[in-house]
Amino acid sequence: PRVWPAKRVIVFYGLTFGLYLYFWFHKNYRNFKNYKNLKLDPELRTLWLFVFTTIPFFAYGTILEKWGAHPFGPSIEISFNVMVAGIEAAFLFFLFRMISEFLNGEQKKSFPILSIVSIFFVLSGIRKFLPSGLPYYWWLEFVLILLQGGVLSIAQKHLNTYWTLERKKLAERENPSTARKI
Repeated sequence: PRVWPAKRVIVFYGLTFGLYLYFWFHKNYRNFKNYKNLKLDPELRTLWLFVFTTIPFFAYGTILEKWGAHPFGPSIEISFNVMVAGIEAAFLFFLFRMISEFLNGEQKKSFPILSIVSIFFVLSGIRKFLPSGLPYYWWLEFVLILLQGGVLSIAQKHLNTYWTLERKKLAERENPSTARKI
């Protein structure tokens, strides 16, 4: 797999208003499946991530539309938003845990999974609780999106180091005399 610049992750995450999460998630599962010959389905995992993080909003919106503006108390809405942010964080945790197992075998230290997932969870939760009537709402939303992209870019930096090491090892195996020049 190619090394993917961490800055590009932030830019794409921002340009897609966070939808790049699904592509980034899929790309990393696909890379490890192909390289390590893992028995997993990246498309299905990405589909489940998409379903579990978008369908609840459609269902909730349908209920709100059918029963009026706010049939539930604020505690239900808060619980719902925390649940969806938690689902995103859980999917990332399992991806990062798999990646970390490979990184630990190759690098001296891996990225801090719980810290990255926790920060992503907090930023996702803040985005979901941000009232749309707030002054500069779109600006704040975009800043939070860029911060989430920054969290993913931290993991991407570690992945880039891993893929660079793997390329060097592959080059050494294929042609030991030219590998020293890389």
